Amino acid sequence: MEEQQIRAAARPPGPAQGFEQAMGVRDVTSPAMARAIRKWYRLYFGDPSPGTDPSQRLACAIVAKLERVIFGEYRAQLSGKAEPFYARTLARLEGVRRQAMQQLLVGGEVLLKPLPRGEDLDWVPLPRCNYIPLGRDSQGKILDLGTVEQRAEGGYFYRLLERRTLTGTGTMTVENRLFRSREEGSYGLEVSLDTLDCYRTLTPRYSCPAPLGGLGLVQLKSPLLNCVDFSGEGVSVYAPAVDLIQAVDRNEAQMNNEFENGASRILVSADLLTVRRDAAGRVVKRLQDTVFTALDEAPEEVPITVFSPQLRHESYLARKRDALRSIESLIGLARGTLSDVEQTQRTATEIADSRADYALTAQDYQEVWQKALGEALALAGGLGNAYGLCSREYQPGELAVDWGNGLLYDQEKDWQQLIQMAASGVLKPELLLAWKYGLPHQTESQLAEIRQRFMPETKEE
Repeated sequence: MEEQQIRAAARPPGPAQGFEQAMGVRDVTSPAMARAIRKWYRLYFGDPSPGTDPSQRLACAIVAKLERVIFGEYRAQLSGKAEPFYARTLARLEGVRRQAMQQLLVGGEVLLKPLPRGEDLDWVPLPRCNYIPLGRDSQGKILDLGTVEQRAEGGYFYRLLERRTLTGTGTMTVENRLFRSREEGSYGLEVSLDTLDCYRTLTPRYSCPAPLGGLGLVQLKSPLLNCVDFSGEGVSVYAPAVDLIQAVDRNEAQMNNEFENGASRILVSADLLTVRRDAAGRVVKRLQDTVFTALDEAPEEVPITVFSPQLRHESYLARKRDALRSIESLIGLARGTLSDVEQTQRTATEIADSRADYALTAQDYQEVWQKALGEALALAGGLGNAYGLCSREYQPGELAVDWGNGLLYDQEKDWQQLIQMAASGVLKPELLLAWKYGLPHQTESQLAEIRQRFMPETKEE
């Protein structure tokens, strides 16, 4: 695997037809899913559609609030037996976890790509809008994948097309092709990989000698059931609420229009708003048309009238609050996360129920990240052995992840109860410490390691 710089697109790229034609392949994403993915990103980036005002940026608010809850009390560490290479790998993964989770919440899927960097591996999140699935299994795992890296150099636009394919024996085959064009929107003609120095070490096609457990990438997929086409693809966290978010945006546009139309205006003769130009040629109006409205009638027949209609402020706000509450229910957010909790909640039971939904939503994504961490460390071990960066493979029991108190239970209360059990002799102190720090404790050797690390006064028999 060669080092490559990945261009993270700020907005979703265009259709994948150019890649399909150049590589002779076909995107397996259904038309319905392709439309939904574009819609998720447009909502997140606030791209307006006719009749809407996306200034509320609800998609951004949902992703930001949920991501903070997911990692609010998060902590990951490796046992003392892990090699320094794995500790450095975990530190690199920690540096991209928030970005990766946000991309997962927006696009429903994200890939973590390892890149050799000296004696370590860098990790780059690939959002759903930056790769093309060419094959999936029944569970949605990607078996065939295409990515496009874009560069501009020497007056040309270059596209490096990479295809990764999983063979029947579990090994991976990689194909690289470089295209050059004068126009940014065109693929142009194929050129040699050594046209650019950064791609000189790449080969048009090669196969990994040993299996890497997949395509040499870590796939994170939303835990939500696909509500677009019922396929194995992941969906955005706000996919079930897309129509409601758009309804709120329309409501906001209507409210803004109501305020603009409700502003006091003075009806005057059109000749009072006559447009002229000053000495510099700039357009000048005698009266501001944001206040004065011209009537194209005879000046002597036009009375000066103040127009100030009544606003429907409360009805618009009530409709907006109802839509926001429905969004919270669909996504599983705590009541009041988006809406006004004082206006929408009446009982403590309702608040507790909504907090439980919020906690369970966060836990679903916590499980996705914890699973991805284990897969990333295992992949790093395989690559580390191939590149001579480490001496042994990663052992699953070496990773411990603590998600903190969360929203459903009081960890401090449970800790005090366990201390009392240990003090009364009902619970071994080693198990108490294993629970506190998330340490493996299934075997006697693991318990001995706990005693050595945390109970130095205890002598082994």
